[in-house]
Amino acid sequence: MAVLLSGVTGLSAQVVIYTPDTLVAPDELVTIDVRAQAFTNIATAQFSVNWDAAVLTFESITNLNLPGLSADNLGANFGTTTAPDGRIGFLWSEENFNGYTTEDDSALFSIVFRATGNNGDTTQLTITSDPTDIELADPNGAVQTTETVTGTVRIDSSVDTHGPNRYAMASTLIGNPLTPASRLRYDLPHSTTVRLSWLTPAGILQYTQSTITPAGRYDQPIVAPSSLPDGVYYLQLQTTDFTTTHRVLLVR
Repeated sequence: MAVLLSGVTGLSAQVVIYTPDTLVAPDELVTIDVRAQAFTNIATAQFSVNWDAAVLTFESITNLNLPGLSADNLGANFGTTTAPDGRIGFLWSEENFNGYTTEDDSALFSIVFRATGNNGDTTQLTITSDPTDIELADPNGAVQTTETVTGTVRIDSSVDTHGPNRYAMASTLIGNPLTPASRLRYDLPHSTTVRLSWLTPAGILQYTQSTITPAGRYDQPIVAPSSLPDGVYYLQLQTTDFTTTHRVLLVR
């Protein structure tokens, strides 16, 4: 289990790509977001993520929130052959080069690691140009000024590995295409506003609902709004601390 320690505040309007500080118990899995601020009207994005492979072992990529990213074809966007050395590359372009905008502090994607170092070990999770150069551009090809902020991951045996003592870095979708049995699972450590939104593949909001939700572990049925026609949507779960998005197929 991991604990999110901090985010990024007070940065300028230029694009910011960052990773949060995180605690993880020894030999536990940890899912860490790669997040963005001022990710506005971006048509192409590429960069790399580096870490100390003696502390964290790469497991997988999850929480794919940019349009066009697919768990069925990760090799098209992620270079993971260098992951054993603590390096992966990322390359993405919006399908029609129209530009795409995310909300500040939302995850572009998440990386799953196992904490294979010793208790007390730390590693920085750094956005770099190794092996893929950092470059973000708008639909006109204008390269955007980009700032990176480095998070630190620390292995700590005092981390509680039981119960919802943190904000989940990613929700789990059970059942897709959607059926009456489909569910969304996530943990909340304390009461917060949870917003569930339905968006088109182009990112256009179709429906949203917000509720103040107490702390706990949730296994929430997914009920599609009756006003939505069948088709592909992005189902977005958002709190003040995290955002996860799932591509879903609605067929009634």
